[in-house]
Amino acid sequence: MTAVELFSGCGGLAKGLENAGFQHLAFVEFNKWACSSLRLNFPGELVHETDIRQFNFSVFPSIDLVAGGPPCQPFSLGGLAKAYNDQRDMFPQAARAICELRPKAFLFENVKGLLRQSFSSYFNYILDRLTFPDVLKLDHETWQAHADRLHRLSYSTWNGLKYRVNFKLLNAADFGVPQIRERVFIVGIRSDIRGEWTWPTPTVPKNSRRSVGSVIRMLPDPQSDHRIADHIFIGGARTYPGHTGSDIDFPSKTIKAGAHGVPGGENMIRFNDGTVRYMTIHEAKLIQTFPPDYKIAGSWGEALRQIGNAVPVKLATVLGKRLAAVVNSSNRIPPHAHTINFTQQERANRQLLFDFPCESQSLYLIHASPVTLLGTYRKKCCEWIVSKKLYNYPVTDEEIENHSELLSVRRLILMRKNDKPLYFAIRGYSIVTKGTLEKFGYPGNKKHAAKTQYLLYKLQPISDTPPVINPAESRLLLGKGVERR
Repeated sequence: MTAVELFSGCGGLAKGLENAGFQHLAFVEFNKWACSSLRLNFPGELVHETDIRQFNFSVFPSIDLVAGGPPCQPFSLGGLAKAYNDQRDMFPQAARAICELRPKAFLFENVKGLLRQSFSSYFNYILDRLTFPDVLKLDHETWQAHADRLHRLSYSTWNGLKYRVNFKLLNAADFGVPQIRERVFIVGIRSDIRGEWTWPTPTVPKNSRRSVGSVIRMLPDPQSDHRIADHIFIGGARTYPGHTGSDIDFPSKTIKAGAHGVPGGENMIRFNDGTVRYMTIHEAKLIQTFPPDYKIAGSWGEALRQIGNAVPVKLATVLGKRLAAVVNSSNRIPPHAHTINFTQQERANRQLLFDFPCESQSLYLIHASPVTLLGTYRKKCCEWIVSKKLYNYPVTDEEIENHSELLSVRRLILMRKNDKPLYFAIRGYSIVTKGTLEKFGYPGNKKHAAKTQYLLYKLQPISDTPPVINPAESRLLLGKGVERR
């Protein structure tokens, strides 16, 4: 199961999803310190330190899950709460990612303030936009006008991309996290996925919630001689109204990033004798249920900001396992190869194709506009191609340079003797390694060297009119076939 994560922060949600069995293909994050934390805990090449508004999602193949936490400051009870008037509102970018990646499911997290009555109209707009992600907002269209268009759509009759969307306010303390942390989670399941989403029920009774002490009493005093690199004493803690710290015998108050990124009094521990001190990075990390060896980059204040913005790993794991069950329960689209029911146009196309000296492991150009390619496939790869909506071909840099059509292709026909042709539109491409293909579950070709690179096309099945074939424009591009004269 593959995932792309947006607004990743320091990786709490990412770590939980990894625990649940998801394999991350990318993290898209703007903050440099959060990116540094991600690189300390995940492969660095997966971290894209960039503004998501300039990010190109077409480089990714078929995705099972898109997840993330769109910046919550626009809706935070502790912030200015500007919502859609705040330039930090990234829900439109989350909807764009869903539209372009078309994942089987998505999971987004945000602050409790999202449910405030004053934001209800905009929150309903967010839900509708995630339900119908390919109904795009027009240039110069207000969000209210877009919301009105979306609201008029009928889920049952809409034939475009659509998701069954649910949301719920969850308290992390109900799932074994030693912290009172209420957050809104939004889950979407693509309409063609058979599995149904159900929210997890609390695993910990309210009177048995874990306390701060259940975490820190196992640790040495931060001022003692120890070898825990991020368990360093920070002095200067004091109480004042509204900043009394978290009682050691109860779940922690919500660890917060704090207004303007400055951690607040909630990040203090109150001991039984009434004294207080700041949580160390290590303690805050464990309260958020990060693994002890998880690394957070930056100073104490910066690290606490990242931790305060994170999804508790334990809760993320619970949700991830639920999503994995839904994604895995979906029936695979059966290969078209088992049903031979040709239309008249398909029969004509097949006759033209049979005139080719079309050998296996070859790729032909059969129409110049739109650029249409003809390829072959091995029997054991058919289900992978159809279910993943991916097709790959080994290429060299020289071949890509000499055949510009490979990067401008719009249609693809795949053939195998005695089987019905498979017709696809091309939604994007990327150059990948053999190792990347293996991560996507590709059956593989043992004859190819480990350093082989592949052109990987993202496919969209065409079920109505087959692509046009023009014999006069047809020629071999790649492979061992014989050039058509």
